[in-house]
Amino acid sequence: MFWFYILISAAVDGLLVYTGGLVSSVVDLWKPVLIFIGLFVGLILLHLAAFVLYSLTASKTEESKNINNSHRKFMLLSLKLFFDLANVKIHVEGKDKIPDDRKFLLVSNHISIYDPIVSIMALADKNIGFVSKKENIAVPFAGRYMLKSGCVGLDRENAREAVKAINSAADNITDGVCAMAIYPEGWVNKTAKGLLPFRNGAFKIAKKAKAPIVVAVISNTRKINENLLRRRTHIYLKIIDVIPYENIAEIKTNEISEKVRNIMFNGLEEENR
Repeated sequence: MFWFYILISAAVDGLLVYTGGLVSSVVDLWKPVLIFIGLFVGLILLHLAAFVLYSLTASKTEESKNINNSHRKFMLLSLKLFFDLANVKIHVEGKDKIPDDRKFLLVSNHISIYDPIVSIMALADKNIGFVSKKENIAVPFAGRYMLKSGCVGLDRENAREAVKAINSAADNITDGVCAMAIYPEGWVNKTAKGLLPFRNGAFKIAKKAKAPIVVAVISNTRKINENLLRRRTHIYLKIIDVIPYENIAEIKTNEISEKVRNIMFNGLEEENR
């Protein structure tokens, strides 16, 4: 969308300058530049307005059981536009290790609020929905797109509701609605490196769905805000390993948690060398 809007702005700008005779000398060159900027900004604002208005056609409470819908597609287009505007480049390694059947649980470290949208964009063809705190699902407009994209809201303060969220996420995998992803740390890790303690309950999703666990690490998403409008930000998502369900079927969630944490920690150590 970014380059499409650039081309549209340039074409309309050229047409206006040519038909209006706006440039008669070098001193008039500021006019097409200003018109181009105005047109481009206008298109971005129109896109934002469309994003808001179209979200109102989706339920703000009902989870989707078919994520191959226009809301998810428009969300992905909008995310791509955002990353292009923010000058973000996403690099993915090990994507070929991921199952293609949507029946897996993705787990990753969590270092920034941008991690989920980076992962959804980077693995768009894998059809991933996230287990996210209920406050994110309640975000105006954006939360509706999340629900249409297979995301599940988790109430971290209510054990009964948390169990419902885990069951719903597992059902999404089992029923082939979408793969699911969760951050076992539970919170954004604001330390310089390492991992926060894992919440073992996250792995109940894989146990209930009888699904493999895809272990990933993400890096550099903290730099997005810092580099905004200044320089390009390179984000790295690396798929480290895939643990088959057979390897976790007979062990407890705390043992799975420890196993995954070790894999993830070693992956982060390798990335930081």
